[in-house]
Amino acid sequence: RKLETINRELVSQKRELESANLKLAEMDRFKTRFVQNIAHEFRTPLTLIIDPLESILNHGSEGSPDFVAKNLSFVRKNAHKLLNLVNQFLDMSKFEAGKIRLEVSRSDIVEFLRSFLARFEPAAERKRISLRFSSSVESLDSYFDPDKLDKIFTNLLSNSLKASKS
Repeated sequence: RKLETINRELVSQKRELESANLKLAEMDRFKTRFVQNIAHEFRTPLTLIIDPLESILNHGSEGSPDFVAKNLSFVRKNAHKLLNLVNQFLDMSKFEAGKIRLEVSRSDIVEFLRSFLARFEPAAERKRISLRFSSSVESLDSYFDPDKLDKIFTNLLSNSLKASKS
């Protein structure tokens, strides 16, 4: 009897360990996907910082002040984007608590999209791709979450540029 009791306890503990092992494996897969997603989010602004810097460096003293200023403006915008990503990463507790919400504000969506597209010009130029923005209206006040919209379009455009042949 005593052996049967011990055997049942061991079988029960084995099942608990197997279940815990499956949960740990799932958590490991989740963490791997999470790190890959974070790395992907960081790669785009870093690329959009490196491209204009390389343009400036490749042209050396031949680059006009306007050329340098334009490229440094892209660097600054994308450095701020990278800082924003770092801040979001540090605010992960909000995500875990289910407190991620839309931060909708009223703004000119045409200007937002025009400015957004300009950040990708150096990367597109490097791949000899012409980016053009056209709108049937000069401006359009709309309600949207700039951060969420930026993430969506960054993902779409960066993936499109990566998939495009030079």
